[in-house]
Amino acid sequence: MNWIMLAISAYLLLSIESIANKFLISGKVGSWRLYLFYIGLLSSTSLMFAPFGLYWPGWHVVGISVATGVVFFGYLAFLFSSLKSSTATRVFVLIGAVATITTFIFSKLFLNDNLTSSSLFGVIMLLLGGFFIAFKVKEKKFFTDYKKVLIAGVLSGVSLGMLKYTFDIFQGLGGTDFEVFVNGYIYTRMGSVLMVIVLMCLPSYRNHILATFKKKKGREHASNFLIVVGVKTLSGIATFMMNFSLSIGDPTIVSALASVQYLGVFILSMFLSKRFTAIFKENFERKDMLFKATGVLFVVLGIIAVFV
Repeated sequence: MNWIMLAISAYLLLSIESIANKFLISGKVGSWRLYLFYIGLLSSTSLMFAPFGLYWPGWHVVGISVATGVVFFGYLAFLFSSLKSSTATRVFVLIGAVATITTFIFSKLFLNDNLTSSSLFGVIMLLLGGFFIAFKVKEKKFFTDYKKVLIAGVLSGVSLGMLKYTFDIFQGLGGTDFEVFVNGYIYTRMGSVLMVIVLMCLPSYRNHILATFKKKKGREHASNFLIVVGVKTLSGIATFMMNFSLSIGDPTIVSALASVQYLGVFILSMFLSKRFTAIFKENFERKDMLFKATGVLFVVLGIIAVFV
């Protein structure tokens, strides 16, 4: 399997994981803070790759890698918070649009990329797509948590750029492609572990987690945690595939292929909302559906135009 097919497969798996996140946060687990706690703890499982080439690159490199993980953790916090009350379609597609624009701006500021007519067209499509996805036709206003989603999108774009930069650093230090991936992956995931430790030192967050644990029986928590482990195993496989394709392939094409994930989220949300109406809460009124479909189309076209 070449790196393009690897990236496509990864994004398809991530679309399934995105829907599972919505299902767990709004239903099974119930608390996005507890879910974030679980995810942070599970980030430590990245250490299982340590025997395959982990080494100490120096404090400077480790600091950049951990900072990348901290930014990514911040993205997850805003993502999970917005997923609690907003539909998966609006959240993930809008994040995709904002993340792409953020990556585009960073490339212009720090990589001195030239502004092409294709990339300019892509940004316009992304802005239009973001508007169509965020706007609720019936209420004639943007959906409630759109500001959180905008922040999540910015953090997602920044973390992706930092991740590629981290891989480039390890590439310069030498070693095989897989060793580059192993070190970049482990050290960035330690940023998420660090953030869980920091948050648990804050009384408000710690008390919320402990109170949530007391509300449910131990067997129910064990069941929920095992389900989260299953979902994050899927996410881990997808992330492994995507990060590996990013480390050996063309980052612009890998980024453009993210549109596959948002198409998958849109289709799965439409399908599952008919069965799990209390969780997904998709509006099937003609105008609203038309706005969402148009927004998804614009975002897909925008991502492809910006990166390819």
